[in-house]
Amino acid sequence: MRRTLLFILCYFFAVILSAQEPFSKYEIELSRYSDYFVNATKKENRLYAHDKFKNLFLEALSQDKSFEFPFDSLEGISKIFPSDSSFRIFTWQLMESYQKFRYYGLIQLKTGEIINLKEGLNNINDLEYSSFSPDYWFGQIYYNLKEYEVDNSKHYLVFGYKQLDASNKVKAAIPLKFLGSDVVFGDEIFEDTLRDDSYKTMIVHKTAFESASKLNYDESLNIIIYDHLTKAFLPDSYGNKSKLVKIPDGTYHGYKLDGDKWKFINNVFDESYEKPPSEKSIIDERRKNGWE
Repeated sequence: MRRTLLFILCYFFAVILSAQEPFSKYEIELSRYSDYFVNATKKENRLYAHDKFKNLFLEALSQDKSFEFPFDSLEGISKIFPSDSSFRIFTWQLMESYQKFRYYGLIQLKTGEIINLKEGLNNINDLEYSSFSPDYWFGQIYYNLKEYEVDNSKHYLVFGYKQLDASNKVKAAIPLKFLGSDVVFGDEIFEDTLRDDSYKTMIVHKTAFESASKLNYDESLNIIIYDHLTKAFLPDSYGNKSKLVKIPDGTYHGYKLDGDKWKFINNVFDESYEKPPSEKSIIDERRKNGWE
């Protein structure tokens, strides 16, 4: 009996390893290209490695049963997914120059369908009142996904980071909706403090690149929390001439879910802090990349 059970277990693991073997080979080559496009000094080398990476990644994800493989060892590639693993989103950044960054992303559904996120929307003016599709995506690296329910229906918020230039970055909390075969980013669910009886489609937070600003969901407080900002003159990330930018002042705003809308909280805490009191509940290991 024990020998039979041992044989069944060995056979089971052999089948799993056999199924994962081609994807492991893909991952090894993908890891090499991702390392190059993240770390290579010369622009032409980064661009070449990125083209190779993206084409190979699409090829790998197009294979049968690719959804079951984690692709966890790819440098600079963020992966988020909900609790039921019904889909996953890969996003990453390509530095073309110190002043220019490009963003790329792929949504893979559990069915195997792949949705290409094509960066097209770059103007952040009135972004909080906009919505967009995968074909006209506001490119970011997504560092968190908040899943919640309203009337037994699942809803998602994605939290992302984008470096605008050498001086500024923007973080955003954006509703993600699956409407049949369509994917939509943005929904009028955030209370607008500037316009009466109005709602914003997302939270957009532009700050100085060097500032340790926060925008994330705090599980201990059950709210979205982000810094209040003040203006200051600071040099950019490469030590160039100081520019007027926005930095955190030690106080915090937030949004709390109320029914199907997120209500604004002016002061999350009664006093200001140099660091968020619940920092550990907000920041995970991805903090080292500055995405949050």
